[in-house]
Amino acid sequence: MKSIQSKAFLDTWRLIYSATNPRQDIHCWRVGDVDWSRESHSYAGRDYAYRIDAHVLRRARSSKISWSLLVVQERWWDKRADDALRMFEWRRTLSGRDRDILAWFAEQRLALEAKKHHVD
Repeated sequence: MKSIQSKAFLDTWRLIYSATNPRQDIHCWRVGDVDWSRESHSYAGRDYAYRIDAHVLRRARSSKISWSLLVVQERWWDKRADDALRMFEWRRTLSGRDRDILAWFAEQRLALEAKKHHVD
């Protein structure tokens, strides 16, 4: 992963999100030394609906290296609710350095992969 804007980072972010909140029903949880929160905003109208999930990840202030990250997922549907009109995700570092965020995500991915191989 070279950047938090890369596809590789987004894939890693999705993997960790799915592994730590598989039903996507938890709004606040902890992954290692990172506090993860998710707020959802949605609207359902006659012709369209949307949902925006804002994820804020904060590495504990007690940690030697602290940072915070915002990841936003946006989904729009048509009136049938089965055809996605648009799906978009974006991310932004709120504090700290990108390289520290990337390093943390790389460590988490390796830990998940090791755990998966250990179970198999």
